[in-house]
Formats: sequence, C-alpha cells, structure tokens
Amino acid sequence: MANGAQERAVPLLSRAIAPHGYDLLPLSWRGADLSWFSAEKKLYDYQQRALQDALRALWLYYKADGECAYRAGEPPELEAARRRGFAGLMAAERDEGEISPNGIVYTARTGSFSVLAERIAAADGKIPFWPLANRMGFWMATGSGKTPVMIRWIDVLRRLMAAGEIPRRKILVLAPGELLVRQIQKTVREYNRDNLPPIHMVGLTEPDTVADRGETRYYRADNISDARKKALVDWRDYENDGKWYVLLDEAHRGRADDSKRQAYYSLLSRNGFLFNFSATFTDPEDIVTTVAKFNLGDFSAEGYGKRIYLSGAEFHPFAG
Repeated sequence: MANGAQERAVPLLSRAIAPHGYDLLPLSWRGADLSWFSAEKKLYDYQQRALQDALRALWLYYKADGECAYRAGEPPELEAARRRGFAGLMAAERDEGEISPNGIVYTARTGSFSVLAERIAAADGKIPFWPLANRMGFWMATGSGKTPVMIRWIDVLRRLMAAGEIPRRKILVLAPGELLVRQIQKTVREYNRDNLPPIHMVGLTEPDTVADRGETRYYRADNISDARKKALVDWRDYENDGKWYVLLDEAHRGRADDSKRQAYYSLLSRNGFLFNFSATFTDPEDIVTTVAKFNLGDFSAEGYGKRIYLSGAEFHPFAG
C-alpha cells in the first residue's frame, strides 16, 4: 500500500537503469543474441529491448555496487545491503509528487500483512518496501508477446547462474489458469526444438529428480494457497527458504484473495527475485519497479496495435 494518496506511482526502476547502457555491460551479461527464439521466430525490437532492460536492472542489482556485488558464499547481510541500495536507487529517481519506494509500505490493513510478517521483520504494524525490492516488472500489452520474452528470460537466468554472475536459485513459473499454463508449455516446446540446453518444465508438485538437470518448475498461480485441498497447494510446502526466481504471468486479476497470494509470491522469492509479467499493473510496488514498459499505449503508438494477434490464452483473462 502507498503512503500519501496524493502521490502517484511511476516506473522509477526504468529511470534508474537509464545511465547504464546495455552496451556497457560486461560481455558475460550481453553475449547472447536476444533476437533469436527459434528457427521460425525472431523477437521484435521491443521484445529484445525488454530483455536488455531487464539485464541492465539485474546487473544493477547484483553487480553495479562494488561493495555489495554478488559473490559466492557471501554473508546474508550483504544481500540486505544490496536490497536497500536497490530501493535507494529507485527512490533517487523520484520527482516531486511521485511515489518513491520509501513511500510504499505493507500494513495491517492488507490481507497479506500477517503472512509477510511471519518472515519479514515489521515495526509499528508496517513492513517497509526495501525487503521486497528484489523485483522487476515487464509491463507489456496483451498480444505483444510476453510469453516468448518470459521463455528467453529463463534462458538468460540459467546462463547467468552457470557463469556465477547471480546466485543459483530454482526457477518457478506461475500463471493463472490452465490455458495460460498450456500456452507457456507450448511456447517452451517451440523454443526447445532449436535450442540447447532445452528447458525442462516440471510441475511444482512433482518429485525432485537430478539436481543439476536444471528443471524449471511451473504451477497455476491461483492454486498457490495456505491450504492443501484438491489442486490447491500450501506455499510453505514449497518455500525452499524463499530461494526461487519466480516468473509471474498475469496474476493481477482483482480477486478478493489476490493480496494474500501476492504475499506468497513475494515470500517464495524473498531470497531470490520476482519477475512480474503483466498488461495491467495497478499496484504501486509493481509500477515503481517496472523495468520494461510497453503497455497498450506504447504498443499502439509504435504501430504494433494494428497487428495484434490474440490467442485463446490471451482471451482467457476476459472470459466469463
């Protein structure tokens, strides 16, 4: 929730990466051809820019500050300092009247508060933003091709982990509804036909297999709960000490229990990173941490709106 209703949220993270050009990143961070997806598909310029901007932000988080730069076996307090610094970089980009990360708190008024308070120290009934600053958003219009960007981002994360540039964490893809889950699986199969190593998609509830195989787990975001009932799973059973890179697809639907589920996603990634992919960011913490903005207005302004392709999965959010 935001302090001060008069303040407005803007993509401060997008501003923070501006001085750090993609071409200035180390070769280990920009060596891959981001236009490539498969033999039959190349990414549009705006999709490549989204990946480049996300790389710039991730480098800013893990590597830019020499004192807080990630290194294997680092003490926990270094991660806390890194997160405070990342929130501070966003706060420094605030103009008068715009909300800053320091103006975002989680309070007892939200359904997520008690869940967050279990794992994150709270004072005076409030949780500051900085412990949850390890997040970034891809604000991309419906029909603009978020799913291929998400799949390429999985590959980017795997390569950075293999190179020791970022911590080794499990990857978890969450999407609300079977149609979106199947769309992601279909796109992964297309990617795997022309790329090595392939991305192995494994259900969250399936047993662990060979540790170094690098499976990417997936599940329905709307079935992450605090109970075990039919398809619902208790998030604590898969907490993994919060060491997930969570890729969250379109899990902002305005349902009454969304606040609580957003807390679960944040807690699953609290010692990793949360990557939000959505066409409809409304919460201030998501807008402030938007790194790649290509919403409907941007999409139409650049002429892509005339060539929108809406698959059945993209229509699903509007179905009754």
